[in-house]
Amino acid sequence: SVIADSVMRANGAPSFNSANLSETATHTECITPAVTNTVFFFAAFAAPVTSTRAAYPQEVAFWPNPASQDIRIQGLPQSGHLRLVDLNGQVHGQWRTNTGTMNLRLPRLSSGIYVLSMESDRGYWTQKLVIRQ
Repeated sequence: SVIADSVMRANGAPSFNSANLSETATHTECITPAVTNTVFFFAAFAAPVTSTRAAYPQEVAFWPNPASQDIRIQGLPQSGHLRLVDLNGQVHGQWRTNTGTMNLRLPRLSSGIYVLSMESDRGYWTQKLVIRQ
């Protein structure tokens, strides 16, 4: 519709094509398949809740991000476990924390997005890490 086209463009869609597939269709006949297809599209990106663990109560910071070889992490517990995984779930590194600050030499990684997580008896923390080679 003209309204959908103008709203999409106003919200920054780089290209958007609308088509009138049926001049006799009612609004309900158009909206139902559109909403259904939209829900199925975004469901593919949904992340299910996999844990009820508490968030780590202290702020954890790391830099640089993006990184290539080394990162520094601050705010870690005295006893915890760090893990670095890619978006396919493959583990690329695991470390034990024994001090509040750590310097990590990362394994040789391909450029991309990884997930750095920390787990301890005080809670769980997770953050996105971008690798650029």
